[in-house]
Amino acid sequence: MYYLNGIDEELFDDIKKDNKLAFDRLFKKYYHQLCYFIESYTKDNYIAEELVADVFTKIWLKRKKINIHVSIKSYLYTSAKNEALMYLRKKRIKTEDLEKAKLNIIHETNPEKIMINKENDVWVNNLLELIPNRCRQVFILHRLEGFRYKEIAEIMSISIKTVENHMGKALKILRKNSNNL
Repeated sequence: MYYLNGIDEELFDDIKKDNKLAFDRLFKKYYHQLCYFIESYTKDNYIAEELVADVFTKIWLKRKKINIHVSIKSYLYTSAKNEALMYLRKKRIKTEDLEKAKLNIIHETNPEKIMINKENDVWVNNLLELIPNRCRQVFILHRLEGFRYKEIAEIMSISIKTVENHMGKALKILRKNSNNL
């Protein structure tokens, strides 16, 4: 099938019908543009290429469920921007965690404090194990990794209301069991 320039919607309809050739054409059409766009956020060409590959991988995996209400180009750029922002947020969190870990190593050389910290880690892990899997994922993304409800909804492909429900359930379980362990 021949596609006119700018008729990405037809191309995407074929992708939804498992047409790998259509997917390849869409990929080739936007890959370099999206890499350049993401690189403006990450300042790293290699990371930009990986994130663009992630965008297209997610599109292929979710092709049957995706309903696009804007242009395909807008959808791709928004997806790329979201990937870049998630990457930067995770990178920032990892950097902050690394700095905290360095400080803990410097300040926590007391064997008694080290033992207390290990016991606390075990206690927290035991509490988290009581939470059902999806609720635990939402809780960890929100409370430990710092994602907002809207971002979690996008990551997990669920509604914001479902994220709220999972958080409520997780917190209820934690409150109920925090004194029992």
